[in-house]
Amino acid sequence: MGQAAQPAAMPSRQRACVSQSGQAASWWDGAMDWLWGAANGAAGQRYRAAMNRVRQMARIRTMVRRIIRSAVGA
Repeated sequence: MGQAAQPAAMPSRQRACVSQSGQAASWWDGAMDWLWGAANGAAGQRYRAAMNRVRQMARIRTMVRRIIRSAVGA
């Protein structure tokens, strides 16, 4: 969805914003990443650790199911 998707009768200022959106988006992403990291330093680490634990448990469960299935099949 580039310039072609935009209507032709658009104010020039808005069109300029659209053309610069790539640059603005990268700056915005960088700022948001920094803010997010600053706000969630420890909380983010805790959240990531919790998610890793959840993923690990899911992995273990699937492994156990596979083992049980193979044992039942054998």
